[in-house]
Amino acid sequence: KMIRVSLSKDESLSNDVCHRMVLMLSSFLNKKLDLNRSSNSSPVLELPNKFTVQGKGAILRTFARLSPDRELFGRSIMDQASVDYWVDFAFGDVESIILLLSKNTIHNQIAEEKFNLILDSINNQLLQKTFLCSDFHPSIADFALFSVLFNNTTSTSLFSKFELGKEPHMRKHFGLGRWVYHFAHFHFTISALSSEWLLPWGGRSVVPEQHQQKQHQQQQQ
Repeated sequence: KMIRVSLSKDESLSNDVCHRMVLMLSSFLNKKLDLNRSSNSSPVLELPNKFTVQGKGAILRTFARLSPDRELFGRSIMDQASVDYWVDFAFGDVESIILLLSKNTIHNQIAEEKFNLILDSINNQLLQKTFLCSDFHPSIADFALFSVLFNNTTSTSLFSKFELGKEPHMRKHFGLGRWVYHFAHFHFTISALSSEWLLPWGGRSVVPEQHQQKQHQQQQQ
């Protein structure tokens, strides 16, 4: 059954975040997605029974409820509270500071300092866990944060300035770097974003080099 998501026509950061978020989630959950643009001021998800929800937070949580066996909300009440916290943090603090960084203003130095503090906070969490709220599997919090951090608006400059493209052992924020590196190389990330040219490395493939070489050899045969 098809899930329909209508994005707004504007080129806002929030719209771009929702775009890559639903692409990754539908790929991860093996859900058929009908993605289109509309005149709505915010994104809308419509289920086959015509039930609709509006806003990327509500859309994110609806995807989780469609596949309870994938435990995208976690396993316990404490897990769910942690997931809610990090989703709100991603769509609130992180997205707002990235939006500020995308604008060339006299306040950018202050914004960069705040963003570094945000990275420190995320890194501290990811030094303790493989994913934001679990050691075993991603939650909707991981999809939310990844979609906010790596967007068309700012991802290229962020990768360069904050060294987010380096392998984990080569950078300051080891926990965050490890999470970025693994999440970007998951099959659902690559299959979802490469088809739309939305990969966080400025459109370049994040497929490991050995796999790229193998693909090239197969094409030549």
